Amino acid sequence: MNQLKFDPGYQKIKGIDRVPDERTLRYLISKLNLEDIEKLKKVNQAMLSMKANMDGPREIWIDTDDTVITVFGAQQGSEVGYNPRYHGRSSYKAKVAFVSGSCELLNAGRYGGKTSSNGDFFEFFQETLSLVGHNTVAKGVRMDKGFFDQKNFAYLEDNCIEYVCKARLNSNIWKVIKYLNSQNNSWQELDNTYAVNEITVPLQSWERARRFVFIREKVKTTSKGNQDTIAFTDLYDYEAIVTNMEDLSPEEIWHWYNKRCNVENKIDELKTGVGIEQTSQNEILRNMAFMWIKILSYNLLNWFRLALLPADASSYEILTIRRLILNIPGNVVGNGRYRHVRLAANQWLQQVVDNIKYRLKEFICQRAWLLVSPSG
Repeated sequence: MNQLKFDPGYQKIKGIDRVPDERTLRYLISKLNLEDIEKLKKVNQAMLSMKANMDGPREIWIDTDDTVITVFGAQQGSEVGYNPRYHGRSSYKAKVAFVSGSCELLNAGRYGGKTSSNGDFFEFFQETLSLVGHNTVAKGVRMDKGFFDQKNFAYLEDNCIEYVCKARLNSNIWKVIKYLNSQNNSWQELDNTYAVNEITVPLQSWERARRFVFIREKVKTTSKGNQDTIAFTDLYDYEAIVTNMEDLSPEEIWHWYNKRCNVENKIDELKTGVGIEQTSQNEILRNMAFMWIKILSYNLLNWFRLALLPADASSYEILTIRRLILNIPGNVVGNGRYRHVRLAANQWLQQVVDNIKYRLKEFICQRAWLLVSPSG
């Protein structure tokens, strides 16, 4: 907002003499309450439902994860918990749920820094399912090892939701690995480095047996300089995945889970693109309201790139979109109806703008048809 205060082009386009100070926005946020936060969630849900209506009925997979948000100063609700970067600093824990593939942000929650990944996850995921539009069915969820809990799996199984979740390599899992290694030729070699295996077994204290997929990676020994090295054989790293999917092979389950790692890139984009880790308000409700305003901004930009940008630019992150498309130099010329923006010559940007205009016309026509049709 402070940058816009000193941008005469923006002020001329908007037809205003002065841009509100950012303190005005902070004052607005200070007036928001829990009911207003629920309204912001409904706005996000309505926006995603509109996109789902344009796309038609769909099944989605949900990628969920959490991240540490370090606070500076006294922030209501912050706690000193696990913080991999700033040890001993107060923090929040933010949980997020994205639509796999389209990267739409369905839900986000903010908790105290002592909250574990699995803490309050059950309630968070139930709320996430309630925010899925009527034209969308949640088919499955991909989770990191922080959510490895049989209660989560039982809930998903009872509600006919598929899941793939990385397993913690605790003592029970190591017993299973030791058993698999004792079975001759039980591992399926994928290449010179990786092998996979699977078994359906209940862990200790579990009420149900579940399918586990194991990935074994051969540890490579390397040499530096001219020094001689001893090559050790039968040294492996292991990875375990638990799932209720039955229609994919162990290798396919592994590759399908690995696509979940994109959620970490999206969390980074939330931080660098819309500043979701910035907690400039002292009260937790204010920070939550500000967070949901940023979520709306993220989803609008995400929809912008998916719906309007050319295919080669649809995967650009927010910072790149700002640099190449939004924050570009230009002059506002003309007056009244003839006012327009004149940009520097840029053939690529011209093609992008033409593509945006074409797709907007297409969207307006399709939207108008939905509104006048009996089913719309």
